[in-house]
Amino acid sequence: MKVIIAEKPSVAQGIASVVGTRQRKDGYLMGTDMP
Repeated sequence: MKVIIAEKPSVAQGIASVVGTRQRKDGYLMGTDMP
């Protein structure tokens, strides 16, 4: 498991798009296909 912490939601969404995260939860993004 890898955890990536971002201070701003826009930064988190940018990181999520690069690593392929698709699921948006309550206050966090989650994915299972991270390299």
